[in-house]
Amino acid sequence: MFSEEILLKFAQKYVPQIYSIELLSVSHNTVYKANCDNPFILRITSARHRSKNEILSELDFILFLHNNNIHAAIPIQSFSGDIITEHALDNEILFIVAFELADGVQWYEKETGIYRDDTYYLKQIGRELGKIHKTSRNYRTENTISRRQYFEGQHLIKGKAVFEKYDTKLCEVYQHFMRDLSALNKNSENFGLTHGDFLMSNYNITADNKVIVYDFDECEYSWFVSDIAIFLYYYITGPDPLNVANKKHDAIKAILLFMSGYLKENDLPLCELKNLNLFFLLRDYVLLSTIIEKGEQNYSWWDEKLVKAAIPRVLERKPFVDINIDLIIKQLE
Repeated sequence: MFSEEILLKFAQKYVPQIYSIELLSVSHNTVYKANCDNPFILRITSARHRSKNEILSELDFILFLHNNNIHAAIPIQSFSGDIITEHALDNEILFIVAFELADGVQWYEKETGIYRDDTYYLKQIGRELGKIHKTSRNYRTENTISRRQYFEGQHLIKGKAVFEKYDTKLCEVYQHFMRDLSALNKNSENFGLTHGDFLMSNYNITADNKVIVYDFDECEYSWFVSDIAIFLYYYITGPDPLNVANKKHDAIKAILLFMSGYLKENDLPLCELKNLNLFFLLRDYVLLSTIIEKGEQNYSWWDEKLVKAAIPRVLERKPFVDINIDLIIKQLE
């Protein structure tokens, strides 16, 4: 946490009068909402998490998407004209970025009640991701701000050591999995700069049902189906990771609806969906690396359930959910 004095100093680089500053989240980044006449997001990142060039590459991609009519929350320039400012505090380098506050509310706040029909929203969210991927295919950048590759993600890099300490068998299957992943075909139709963390807490839905995407901190070069799998993984998993086996019908419906929207915007070859389970497993490994590293004493209830559900899946290479993907592809053709 940061003192109110420090936070005001950071926020007043963008707006002279700040009424209050509200903490929103603490993870790799510390995120605040700066309340003023035009509220905005203030994100603080340690140089231990991201280099300045890594953040610049993220912001460059966001601005490229915005300039190509993608609904993304964009960075705000400081009074000095910078989109990223650097500060030394307690022997640590901090990078500060301000973002526009996304209109609307998060998806799970859009409707309340015992029953909700996600049919429309699944299509709209899929459509927005399709737009991002189609636009990404035309993205070019200078080498000085190039973004990381999928295998350079911090949780995958740490995975070998984390898994080896936890269970040597887990480490062995992980290394085999990563070799299989690296052998997948890459081309301009299926591989490019992706969001990297396209889950329901990283976009808002406006009153007129536009999808506003934000938090591109994990954006990376990967297969486009990886973003699709991330969305579906969290949507299908829901609040209880041990209940996935009972969600076959929900999974089929979600894939069909999401992809029907996605394919209106990006002509991803449908054969790429045959790799969905591989990327579900990739998300299992990312989460297992993150959770196991924390130590069992620090597991949340959801963490405990996820570890219990995911370990057998990855060890035995079981499908995330038992569905006939060939039949789904036929229905999408």
